[in-house]
Amino acid sequence: MKAIDPQESESNIPSSENLSRVPAATPSTNSDFRPTKNSPKKENGKGPGGFLSFLFELGVILLIVWVIRSFIATPFQIEGSSMNDTLFNQDKIFVSRLFHYVGGIERGDIIVFKPPYFKMIPKSGPLCYIKQKLFPQAQDMRTLCGEEPQQYVKRVIGVAGDTVEIKGGKVAVTPKDGKRVELDEPYLNAENRDHTCFDRLSCAAQKDHIGEKFVVPEGKVFVLGDNRTHSSDSRSAFEVGSAFHGETPDPFVPLENITGTAKIIIWPLARIEIF
Repeated sequence: MKAIDPQESESNIPSSENLSRVPAATPSTNSDFRPTKNSPKKENGKGPGGFLSFLFELGVILLIVWVIRSFIATPFQIEGSSMNDTLFNQDKIFVSRLFHYVGGIERGDIIVFKPPYFKMIPKSGPLCYIKQKLFPQAQDMRTLCGEEPQQYVKRVIGVAGDTVEIKGGKVAVTPKDGKRVELDEPYLNAENRDHTCFDRLSCAAQKDHIGEKFVVPEGKVFVLGDNRTHSSDSRSAFEVGSAFHGETPDPFVPLENITGTAKIIIWPLARIEIF
């Protein structure tokens, strides 16, 4: 809307003397104000290029989302109780992928990863949810949604070169060319404190008394769940290796199997936390 100067407005108002000279029905000769039938409508972006513009913008948005999820961060939902009381079942977290480029993996990091011997499970997520609504009669979720590797979430205890020792319910780490340190783990609840055992419920296994050491090789890490009495982790080689492949179970997680590091709990809102 054009602003009107009050002085200009007054000068343009015809006086009573000139009113008789103004034609009563003179059509405007300014063709700019005559919309023709062939003129494309451009209001609100509804011209011929409006739909193409929408598709382009949608494509850019999808590309940005793909780049973020593939190289920067991705959401992840916790399944199970192996990380209580740090992460609970159905918690939703953001997982950073930036360790590939900066920082690497450090002791104490919470990581999402495929175990050395993983199994395939039906895919989940928004796309699969839409497919389920479109094809409610479908019985085989693997065929409908496809498959993906089952992923775990655990805490890194040892990195390459470390010697991790588990004995008498306690955990000690000796870095390469370093001093042995018995870990103080404040993230463990009362049930799990001093209860990191091979016999997870009673600590009665022979290895719990004599102890066992794990030397972490290059390119791998040693992990434990915070809920030590209810976690399948490096202590037991994730309890799937020999069953699925008939090979010697590997207790260590290859770095290339790591999806990312947990950085923030985003749901439920009452438990938002940055790690």
